[in-house]
Amino acid sequence: MTNRDELLPVRDDLQRIDGHDWGRRSVRWTGVRSRVVSVSGRRGHLMRIEAEPGVPPGASVHLLIAPMGMGGWSWIDVMRPLAAFGPVVAPDLPGSGWTRPRRGATDAEGSARFVSDLMEALGLERAVVHGYSGGALVALLLADLAPARVERLVLVAPPIAAVPETGVRRRRWQLLGRLALWVAPPVLRLIARASIRAMAAVWRRWREDPSDPGLARIIGRVGGDPRRISPEMIDLVLDELDGFRAFPWRSDSGVMGWISAARAMTVGQRAVGEAVDRVSVPTLLVWGDQDRVIPRVIMDDLVARRPDWSLHVLESVGHLPPWEVPDVYAAAVGRWLSVTGKGAR
Repeated sequence: MTNRDELLPVRDDLQRIDGHDWGRRSVRWTGVRSRVVSVSGRRGHLMRIEAEPGVPPGASVHLLIAPMGMGGWSWIDVMRPLAAFGPVVAPDLPGSGWTRPRRGATDAEGSARFVSDLMEALGLERAVVHGYSGGALVALLLADLAPARVERLVLVAPPIAAVPETGVRRRRWQLLGRLALWVAPPVLRLIARASIRAMAAVWRRWREDPSDPGLARIIGRVGGDPRRISPEMIDLVLDELDGFRAFPWRSDSGVMGWISAARAMTVGQRAVGEAVDRVSVPTLLVWGDQDRVIPRVIMDDLVARRPDWSLHVLESVGHLPPWEVPDVYAAAVGRWLSVTGKGAR
């Protein structure tokens, strides 16, 4: 593994990261390389791995959308396993990783437009689109915004309340939701910036002493087991936390992503539910039965609303499937792909 500080000085210099070989950091990431692309006249960063040898020519590209505010790096442990089915691309959304924020593009709707523009810039007509957590909301909106670009859809722990409430209770919830979302941004920005140093300290203690209970408590709040996270991923998380401190716009963008997800779960339920209704491609829901962020009722509501969608439950897994069980995740997707068929529309 290379020095974990190697990449930190180039956080603001995209050209120097172009072509970076992530396999230098870990054999787990052999074949993953960075690429800098121009999207609507501005530069953005993505990670890419080609399909494994033996994969049929013309295999579908898998496009991985990370939670808003987190970079494509959050998918990195999944990329090699998914390369067994085709090329894999994991972009940094605006305001995350090495892609700087742009006006109107750091919320879910703006991120979906960015991904559509990115696919055009890459000459990528269609892809199997995976979205994780807040990235699942972006993936859903992409399928609604540009349905011709989405071949199939995989939504992992999606913050999508598909059955809107009705009557007085719904109006009350919308009023409270609007007030909270109006007050939340400045408060959350302050909290996010203040908490990053403490969070980094907890991750460092865990890396030095896995018996330290701090990280287990934090991850336990969202559901998950830090013992399943690879040491390489822990080092990468620490890099990213340092990057948040060096470039505050990244934490600000993360707050906007959280607010977008909260809006979809509250005042935006009806619009998101209508987007769910319009999805016309095969869709897989992936959820860990220990997830404390996305309750089972959300998955049940989605399946009730869209009985044609498939649901795969990961046993003893929390809110971090791409980190906890990347190989199990890829295998589940592979089985679903074989059932839906390459040419499914």
